[in-house]
Amino acid sequence: MRFLGIDYGNKRIGISISDQSNVIANPYSTIINKNFGDVISQIVDIITKEGISDIVIGLPLSFSFSDTEQTQLTQKFIDYLNLKLPDIKVHIENEILSTREAENRLDDMENKNSVIDQTASSLILQSYLDKNIKF
Repeated sequence: MRFLGIDYGNKRIGISISDQSNVIANPYSTIINKNFGDVISQIVDIITKEGISDIVIGLPLSFSFSDTEQTQLTQKFIDYLNLKLPDIKVHIENEILSTREAENRLDDMENKNSVIDQTASSLILQSYLDKNIKF
């Protein structure tokens, strides 16, 4: 059982995966968001290759924990995931400021735009693992 983390964006989707013991979230890849079908196809490939049992997706809420336009777009993607991948459990994690934190952590890195989304995804997944995986 391994977890796949998703930082959903309209242009790019960050992907991370947990290690075998589900202790550490690692940046994995960035998917260009052309359409839901293409994204799901790439996610299925990763699920198969890496032995994924669960997905953790970041849900962007405002500072007052209310929905935003991006919350609604992400929720549509979550609904599509649940429809197309009924055997994979989807967990939702609040992703407030995950991209900003990833930018801060990668501040001095050249070409950080190529890894910013997968880093944000790993922060979302790590937050979930820290709260929910017991040893």
